[in-house]
Amino acid sequence: MAFVLPSGVLQNENVAGWRQWLRRRWDLVIWHTEEDVWFSDARVATFAALFSPRGRNATGAGRVHFVNVREDATGELMSVDGIPSPAARVVIRDISATPPAGDLLIAGTKPDVLREFEAAPATTLIRDAAGIESGAGQKLGHAFFKLKDTNPASASLIRNLTGLGTSVRLHRRYLTPLLTGPKELVSGESNAPEHWLLTLPRELPTNAAIRDYIRYGRAEEVHVAPSVESRGDAWWSLTPALWDIAVPMSAQFKHQVAYLNPAGAVTNNFHGLKFENPRDGLIVGASLASAFGALARLYVSGEIGCEGLRRVALIQFQEWPILDPSRVRGTRHEARCLQTYERWRVFDSSEIDEMAPDELAAWRDLTEAVAIAAFGTSASAARSMADSAITEAQSTVARRRTREAAALGGRTRQAGGARTSASARLRQWLSGSSEFRRVVELLTSGPTQYSLRNEGELQNLALFENDHPLGAVPYIELELIRVLGAGFDAAWPDPSDREALETIIVIGRELLDTAITVIAGEPPPVNSPASAAWREIAAAALDGLRKAIQVEVRKTLL
Repeated sequence: MAFVLPSGVLQNENVAGWRQWLRRRWDLVIWHTEEDVWFSDARVATFAALFSPRGRNATGAGRVHFVNVREDATGELMSVDGIPSPAARVVIRDISATPPAGDLLIAGTKPDVLREFEAAPATTLIRDAAGIESGAGQKLGHAFFKLKDTNPASASLIRNLTGLGTSVRLHRRYLTPLLTGPKELVSGESNAPEHWLLTLPRELPTNAAIRDYIRYGRAEEVHVAPSVESRGDAWWSLTPALWDIAVPMSAQFKHQVAYLNPAGAVTNNFHGLKFENPRDGLIVGASLASAFGALARLYVSGEIGCEGLRRVALIQFQEWPILDPSRVRGTRHEARCLQTYERWRVFDSSEIDEMAPDELAAWRDLTEAVAIAAFGTSASAARSMADSAITEAQSTVARRRTREAAALGGRTRQAGGARTSASARLRQWLSGSSEFRRVVELLTSGPTQYSLRNEGELQNLALFENDHPLGAVPYIELELIRVLGAGFDAAWPDPSDREALETIIVIGRELLDTAITVIAGEPPPVNSPASAAWREIAAAALDGLRKAIQVEVRKTLL
């Protein structure tokens, strides 16, 4: 038999029993690719499986050959080393030793350099490491408790915060650093939180600001929300799990690892690690931040779509190989790991295949130090292994970036539906966007309705009458045009309210950037054959967002 199936059945825990049954009765050949895109309109990552029946008296699990296809499949069937294959350029791996219920996709695709690191003398798996607790982040309940810092860089003990549409000033003793999403991980350091979690004791403090905020929450009926009501009379009291290291579940083309000092809370966008010995956190952090950690995220993770996206489940995170702190602590290699990790953490993170030379050099030094600690090997051998790990990570990201653009381009080029798919995705995203609602609110808040001019008029003001309401601030109008487009019609804030106009520009730019990511994904390399398709999709995303904002503004002003 031969079937085309979603890749999830090779991985998901809820079909582990089915995999066991399958392995008892059949020998398998699995075809999987990250080069070609199959069934892009279904938005599902797929594989092809060939089933050969085992004898009635066969025991144990059957054989499994994993064929990693490294070029487009042409439709021909050929034999490579005696294994049927849909292409000539393939990597075939015998993964018959994988446990019957085990993850066949990870076993088939995990690169050799990561397998070598996993087998090194001084490494272990997260789940096997002593003195380390791992866990998933928490939903953390109502938005009332998640406060945004208006000036994260400030060292003040009293923080100026916003939460649930109001402002509040609170002492840090009532706040816990909070990571809400991967975009907050600008670098590997997390010592200037953008968000705080309100963590009050059960006995409410007498602080006037706290009591005012609690009264506000009660007026907003926070205390009767399903996620809060079960706490009873002390509904304001929240005790989150605290972590020393946080790793995003979905980081796409960047490799982000947050070292939390002090320990902090994380949402369910992250997995966390907590250490009995704080120094162990630095050793493991160095390991996770290296190229070996990047490869673990890229390959010991779940494939969730034909675009090449990956998501790390907790059970997969616990299978990541790391330096074993008990074997590295106190050795001559520990200091170098910690020094290179400290240098690496301060860099603003870039996408793996687009790092600046100094950032890449720091990453190479870190990866080399981790290799020396893991293998106890010479510097030259460690440098070679570090280069292999970095090259594998870069080529993987470049391949998945191209795959994403090809998958999206394939969908938007369907006959009669060039913009339909992208428009539907845009509408779905905007329906849940608070930034979109905020921009529409600002664009309908002013006393006078008028349209933006075009850039030509602003560049030649001497040739035109300059009685436009924004005539005194042409530089602001120019930025508004670049965000919203010439001719955009709205009830603009009063021109003297520069803060409101600049807020429209800032939020508008964020919306444009996010719209491109949502619809087109990250850009492929400049010379990639997918670049033209990506630019076309990105332009459609910008045009669609501007039209959506204009439609909503006009509906409001009718």
